[in-house]
Amino acid sequence: MGEPNPALSDFNRALELDPNNAIFYLNRGTVYQRLKNKDRALADYTRAIELQPNSAMAYTSRGVLYELEGDHERAIVDFDRAVEIDPKLAKAYANRGASYLRKEEVDRALADFDQAIALQPQNPEALASRAQANLKKGLPAEALPDVEQALSLDPNDPFAHDMRAHILAALGRRKEAIAEYKKALALKPDLQESIDGLSALQRGKP
Repeated sequence: MGEPNPALSDFNRALELDPNNAIFYLNRGTVYQRLKNKDRALADYTRAIELQPNSAMAYTSRGVLYELEGDHERAIVDFDRAVEIDPKLAKAYANRGASYLRKEEVDRALADFDQAIALQPQNPEALASRAQANLKKGLPAEALPDVEQALSLDPNDPFAHDMRAHILAALGRRKEAIAEYKKALALKPDLQESIDGLSALQRGKP
């Protein structure tokens, strides 16, 4: 059988020629992650860290993988290490914030999103995440400008449209929220949060 894709084949060949190249392991790990082969992705990220212990991106990539697996504690440990190595790595702060948010540590999440946005003001994911955190705090009016800026940067992000719909619903702007849920579902028809939110509003629930 052939390799699943050309990029994986290329990195395999590169590692045969240079088996101690941390960047090749990091990049191959990214390919494995996209192919949903999480075990091999984890092995490659870990090998990249062994070869290059001061690689903030390797720690960040492994942290993202842990987060996808629901292992928030290990994810945060890796993101902590990443920002120790590179205090200006916005991606590490944004992802650590997402981990804190999933742990319901909203204030810590907000601090990380603030830092990520300070370092990278045009980061739509961090803006949408900060909007989500403010909504969790019961501050929809503060959340709305962030999600609207996120959508101005990436108008085709269904998750940002879904977040804007939740915020509009919290603000009592029912018709706008319904329209926004429909936009999210036009982009991603199986987005369960929007399916549920739209159904609730159409049934007349707040």
